[in-house]
Amino acid sequence: MPKTLLKERLKQLEQDNVRPDASEQTEHRVNKERQPEPQAKQKPPKETDYERYQEELRMIQEDAEEELVRVRKKKRKEVIEKAFSVVLIVACVYLVFLIYGVVNTNYKYNEKGEVVPEVNDVKTIREVNEFTTVSAQYLQARGLYEKALLLDYRLGMAGTTGEDPILIAPEYEGILEDVTKLSVQMAAVTVPARYVQPFNLLISWVQDDLALYCQYISRAISQNNSADMNQALYYKDSMYTKFRQVTQVLSTLGSTIENSGVEYIRNWSPESYIEQVSGGMSVQ
Repeated sequence: MPKTLLKERLKQLEQDNVRPDASEQTEHRVNKERQPEPQAKQKPPKETDYERYQEELRMIQEDAEEELVRVRKKKRKEVIEKAFSVVLIVACVYLVFLIYGVVNTNYKYNEKGEVVPEVNDVKTIREVNEFTTVSAQYLQARGLYEKALLLDYRLGMAGTTGEDPILIAPEYEGILEDVTKLSVQMAAVTVPARYVQPFNLLISWVQDDLALYCQYISRAISQNNSADMNQALYYKDSMYTKFRQVTQVLSTLGSTIENSGVEYIRNWSPESYIEQVSGGMSVQ
C-alpha cells in the first residue's frame, strides 16, 4: 500500500509541475483578450445617392453655363447685325437725300461771279407749291387745246393731204370726253386768293369755249352746216382770246416767284405750237 501511495504522489507532483498556476492562466487569458483581432481587408466605399446627385447637379450646371454662353454670343451677334442694318439704312437714306438735294438744287452766280446754290425760304417754297397747283391744271387744259389745234391743222390741210374731213369730225367729239373729266377734276381743286380769277377763267374756257367749239365744228363738218360753222368760228376766236389772257396772267404771277419755272407758260402760244407740229408749213 505505501508503495502504491508513493506512486500516486509522484504522479500528482508531475502534473502540478506541468500545469500552470491560476495566476498565470488568468494573465494569459487577459493578454489574449487584449490582443487586437487581425483587421479584415477593407473594401472601397460604395457611391451613395447623394454623391450621384452632386455629380449630376455639377454636370447640369456646366451644361447651363455653356448654353448661357451660346445664348449671349447669339444675342450679341443679333444686336451687332441689327445695328449694322440700321446704320446701313440710315446711310442709304442720307445718300438718297444728298443726291436728291444736288439734283433739285438750283444754282446762280453771286456778286463775285461764283456759282452758289439758291436758298429758298419757307415762304418761297409755299408760293412755288401754290403756283404749281394752278399751273398743273393749266397744262392739262393746254393739252386739250393742243389736240384741238392739231385737228384744226389737219382740217385746214385736208385739201392738200387728201384727208376726208368727215373722218376728222369724230375726233373733235372725243375731246369732249376729256373736257368732262377735266371739269370734274378742276372743280375739286382749291386755289389761293391770288389765283382765283385766272383759275375761274380757265374753268370757263374749258367748259364753255373749248366744249362748244368742239361741238359746233364737229356738227358743221358732219352735216355741212354753215350756221354751225359760224358758231364754231366764234368760239374758236373766243377760245384763243381767253386762253391767251390766262397765259399772260399766270406768266405775270409766276415771274414774281423764284424757281417757279414760268418759262414753260410764257414761251408757249398757239402759233408756236402749230409751227412746231407742221414743221414750219402754213395752213392753206
